[in-house]
Amino acid sequence: MSRRPNENLNPMHSMIHSRKKRPGGKESPTLLADCFAMILIAGFAVDFLLGWWIAPGAPRISLLASTGWLASASLAVGALALLLGCWLGHASHGALKRNVSPDGDAASVLTGGPYGRVRHPFYLSLILIILSLVLLLRSYPFLAGLAAMAAVSLNEAKKEEARMMKSFGAEYLEYRRRTGMFLPRIHRSI
Repeated sequence: MSRRPNENLNPMHSMIHSRKKRPGGKESPTLLADCFAMILIAGFAVDFLLGWWIAPGAPRISLLASTGWLASASLAVGALALLLGCWLGHASHGALKRNVSPDGDAASVLTGGPYGRVRHPFYLSLILIILSLVLLLRSYPFLAGLAAMAAVSLNEAKKEEARMMKSFGAEYLEYRRRTGMFLPRIHRSI
């Protein structure tokens, strides 16, 4: 299979490490990095401004703010989502770095580590981190950010999958059959 010299075959590497040149030669991060950073900054800024400065009694997601088991479950699931999101981001980025050559190309479809279960574990980690902020802070701004992050991640994942199919063909098709896009597939052994 022929490749252009600097064609990046591993889509996560391009999403994490690639930079776009701005006018004047400065580099800018990719759409996914921009989106995640904007959601975090805007979410915390709006949450802080509304919740502590402008309107101390600003509305929270009332279902999650209720007293009792639901509030406790929201905090527990939020903490678990935050830990899982951070671990998954670290593990998927580590697995990715080991599969990328110095010139940025991937030699094969990455199927080890978290990539053995889902095709886009790094995107899943970003979604889990924002979900944890929704649950822990009971925040409407982060709920809107969660929807935005999910939409951007899905769009970017579809583009990456098209590039991977073009580059790896049947090997990537088999990998897609075995793994879920963001959640592991449940296989029946009957």
